[in-house]
Amino acid sequence: DAGTLSYTAYAGLVPNDPYGGYVYGLTQFGVYLNTYGGRMEGGDLRWNTPLQGLLAGASYMDQDIHGSGVNEPGNFPEREQSRANEISQFYVQYVHGGLRVDGEYRRQWRDELVFAPPPAPPAVQWDARSFYGAISYRFSKRLELGTYYSRFYADWGQSHSAPGNHIFDKVVAARLDLTSHWDLKVEGHFMNGDAAADALRGFYPQNNPQGFKPTTNLLVIRTGFEF
Repeated sequence: DAGTLSYTAYAGLVPNDPYGGYVYGLTQFGVYLNTYGGRMEGGDLRWNTPLQGLLAGASYMDQDIHGSGVNEPGNFPEREQSRANEISQFYVQYVHGGLRVDGEYRRQWRDELVFAPPPAPPAVQWDARSFYGAISYRFSKRLELGTYYSRFYADWGQSHSAPGNHIFDKVVAARLDLTSHWDLKVEGHFMNGDAAADALRGFYPQNNPQGFKPTTNLLVIRTGFEF
């Protein structure tokens, strides 16, 4: 028995989102995009291995994104388009009884043509990479405890130790299933770095004119209902 394979394929359009993190992040450089979207397609392949509870998989997504707007000061036209915008992911998961272990590696390669007045570069490349490992255990029908550790690098070719190029996140979490339809989750995040150079990770210089601290601690409390 070699296990079983399953796959998913998809294609569609990335909607124009004027409030998205990338569009908002560019405003720190005086770039204001009015449109930003395009096509996307991809797929996912999963292997349920012969070892019970062990799953391995890979996914790939390709995007062709175009954006247009203005570059201030001067209100000069700004336009950008993808030469390459690819995301590859590889992941594993193991489940046995109340134990669950997950791991994932992700890479996004972006090569963007930029049509803007100097000093804007004619093209911008980013090689973003990230990975994480997670483990959790369900102690009872009501309680599950877990932890994970993740690393994100905005550009693999730049300094890995620079706070503006990475986010390292240590997390502890508890999930309470209050009823069969209602759960409560509490997470503690202990983060190093801000990866603000990426302009996509929630740390925006225009909202933090005083600069960023080297570490960030975050408490998240979430509740959800299922029907």
